[in-house]
Amino acid sequence: MRKIITICFCLFMVNMLYSQSRIINSTPIENLPEHKPPFLSLGVGLGINNYCGLFGAGMKVNVYETFYLKGGVGIGSWGYKYSIGAGYDLKSRNSWGFGVYYEQASGIKGFYTDLDVINNGVTTKQKVEMDLKPVGSVNLTATKTWNFKRNPHNCFYIEMGLAFQVASGDMYKLKDENVVLSDLSKSTITMMSPGGLVFGVGFLFGM
Repeated sequence: MRKIITICFCLFMVNMLYSQSRIINSTPIENLPEHKPPFLSLGVGLGINNYCGLFGAGMKVNVYETFYLKGGVGIGSWGYKYSIGAGYDLKSRNSWGFGVYYEQASGIKGFYTDLDVINNGVTTKQKVEMDLKPVGSVNLTATKTWNFKRNPHNCFYIEMGLAFQVASGDMYKLKDENVVLSDLSKSTITMMSPGGLVFGVGFLFGM
């Protein structure tokens, strides 16, 4: 299942990159008329640790000039994701921007996965059930947007950055307390949890 998701994700990114290369305004920025960002934009996106999760919807509210608030909801490897934050674009169109937001993952109860466990000193692979607890992260990002030529209120974006996990105590609880996970299995769970590199792509449509 994870391989299928990864392949679909890669195909989607390739398609998005190809599409945005066709819709980017080729007119030099200095020759473009002044553009006022829309007050409200709604869109969809996908990625890793981005504000929409693995796949979801986002909202951007322009507060003053190119300063904005944004939020998103979606699904991820750690359950449902919700985010809220703020950012600033250097220009009103085809611009780099920077932002910070807090993201919360809901966790998953009764999560099953195959992991390496240690039984009497012997490592074997078996299906393990656990509860993934809610985990939050603070994300610092840089975003590049390309506005559509015919309607500059709409844009394609790429988001990159780092997510710093905010968690206290264990992030998960094994249903069977007698199960002993290997170090590799513990590292696998940590990699699944929120935090680390941020990468996302998506579209925003001005209202």
